[in-house]
Amino acid sequence: MLNLIFKDIIVQKRSLLFILFYLIICIFSFKGMPIGVFLYIVTITLIFFLITGSYSYDERNKSDLVISSLPITRKEIIISKYISVILYNIVALGVMTIFMLGVKILNISLDTQFFKLNDVINVFIASLLLASFMFPIYSKFGFTKSRVITFITYFSLFGFTTSIASSSNRRALSSIYRFLQAISSNSYILLAVSFIIYLLSMYFSIKIYENKELA
Repeated sequence: MLNLIFKDIIVQKRSLLFILFYLIICIFSFKGMPIGVFLYIVTITLIFFLITGSYSYDERNKSDLVISSLPITRKEIIISKYISVILYNIVALGVMTIFMLGVKILNISLDTQFFKLNDVINVFIASLLLASFMFPIYSKFGFTKSRVITFITYFSLFGFTTSIASSSNRRALSSIYRFLQAISSNSYILLAVSFIIYLLSMYFSIKIYENKELA
């Protein structure tokens, strides 16, 4: 199972250039928003890219058929996908930390703020809920047939970030940031609830995938 988990990371090494390009765009597009909001949105979006990239690669290369021919159960395949989200968090948080460090060293006109423990927890909560929504859909329909849902999910997120970035109402931006900070005070409760939802999602994804006919 560990090989499956690391496979999901290794096959996306080509995406690093795209991620770098995305971060450069974010500097110019979102530099007007509070730095806390910037960190949350960009990091969660990176995790979103990693989740979709993994399923996209598997479907393009018919990985399901290859993996299913190995002595690995379908249950293990799904569990590995869910565990991979933890690694996606580590990768995204690491990339953003290096990115913010680079911004500070190069003296780019963007406020710098590094992740605190509550920030890490909140990003983890958001990624759990995102994966809990997406994985059962991908398990049932595959990536290609679920593109519409993926498209709507991503561009809803992108449209939200754009509207925030283009907002001239500093009070609204500050309210959003205060809302994120308020969530932090209940982060451990939310983390527990999110993890329960995550486990339920994993259970349903396993059942769906075990009953699915692979073409």
